[in-house]
Amino acid sequence: MNSNTKIYLLSLITIIGSFILYYVEQDKENKLVPVKCRILDYDCFGKAANTTFIYKNKKYSIGGAPNELCNEKTNNKEYATLYYFVKDDSFYLKNSTNSKVYLYFILLGIFLSIIPYIRKKADDSILKREFKKR
Repeated sequence: MNSNTKIYLLSLITIIGSFILYYVEQDKENKLVPVKCRILDYDCFGKAANTTFIYKNKKYSIGGAPNELCNEKTNNKEYATLYYFVKDDSFYLKNSTNSKVYLYFILLGIFLSIIPYIRKKADDSILKREFKKR
């Protein structure tokens, strides 16, 4: 298998995989349920930001902190709205799973598929210059 075939295969896998992941995450995004959770502990600073909370008498922890907790104007910091996905028992800070990231991978796959064409054009132009010199 030559290098162009490998690049085309990689770009095809990237594009198809990204479409599938985008569809799955978009579907998940549509099924997020807003829930009010009792906050036990939270930290709003830097990469170590996290939130510990109780939902249905179970203790959970999530990376990051909801904006309503970190906003200085908020008086009630005992409860916060998080978004719950029932199927895999996971929580999100926003009503979004950031599915649009996979659209960038689709663009990456398209760009990868153009590389062999660009490489061939560059090789052809170099070859033409060599023939003109002779």
